[in-house]
Amino acid sequence: MKAASFQQPGASAILLAGKTVENRTTATGTENFGTLAVHARIPHSPRAAALEAKRILNTYAIDLGTMPTGAILGVVDLIDIHHSDTCATGDGYCSPWASPRSWHWVLANPRVLGEPVPTAGAAGVWTLAPSVLAAVTARLEASS
Repeated sequence: MKAASFQQPGASAILLAGKTVENRTTATGTENFGTLAVHARIPHSPRAAALEAKRILNTYAIDLGTMPTGAILGVVDLIDIHHSDTCATGDGYCSPWASPRSWHWVLANPRVLGEPVPTAGAAGVWTLAPSVLAAVTARLEASS
């Protein structure tokens, strides 16, 4: 299974608050379409994390203090990738979560794990280690 790391509170918003677009500076190939594990990374940019947290926390009832990091929190389906230039309209973009001058990773069907699976993340889209995949699969089956 493929995975991608998302900064908190973005990872929790994808799984719990209907965040259907992840804004990235780069696209990923269509070979990565399908189920994608959602990894909550440890923030490397406190300023960026604070700005994103303020936006999400002001809109949704998510408690930043209870959000895990350094773990797989759930899975989501990556169903499309397009640039903001292709979805801009007079009313905005393809989603309230979409930003200008970025690649939009369109996400659907979020499934939360009953318990996070600790693991280190990586940049871009990466493949879960076999032991992590086994734990994610077991927790998905247990929560369905």
